[in-house]
Amino acid sequence: MRIFNPIATGSLTISGSIISDRIQSITVTTASLANSVQFSSILSKPTLVSGSGQITYSNISSIPSGIISSSAQVNYSGSYDTVVVKVVNDGGNKYQIDGQTAPALTLQRGHTYRFDLSDSSNSGHPLAFRYPNNTSYTDNVRQSGTAGKANAYTQIHIGYNTPVHLRYYCTVHGNGMGNFVRTSDLHNFVASGSAVI
Repeated sequence: MRIFNPIATGSLTISGSIISDRIQSITVTTASLANSVQFSSILSKPTLVSGSGQITYSNISSIPSGIISSSAQVNYSGSYDTVVVKVVNDGGNKYQIDGQTAPALTLQRGHTYRFDLSDSSNSGHPLAFRYPNNTSYTDNVRQSGTAGKANAYTQIHIGYNTPVHLRYYCTVHGNGMGNFVRTSDLHNFVASGSAVI
């Protein structure tokens, strides 16, 4: 949906997507929604979110304080922690993270982690996430570039609906290159030597 110079008083319900005109900006002061809306080209971010909506902001500094009521969820997509990944031969090819071979990971809810795959050792070893039962997990996961090439990465946002247990693995060579991922409310990024699930 494209909106040209709208003036609205009272309440306004919009469904579908919002495309901001290149010249005219959209100003929103209050948002009540039941679906997901991304505010990227919109000025004056919402001061109230009610219902079960989800809003994504481009960076954490643009999130106003005190805006949540009911079961709404707010994410930000501009900030992330970088995790450098290499592949080493340790009884077979394995991912090396934070200097450790195939460590179990603990990732904090509310954080975004970018697994940097630009080191040439990652060539032919794309990193992805899956459930412990080996079903692919793609919610809030973004991949860019080719593993082993400059600027390649796999990024995951650990939201409050992310499962407690996942695993990271190579999409070509399977689970043996990676290990388990635990999501936590208490700690930041932790790489440890083994995992017990």
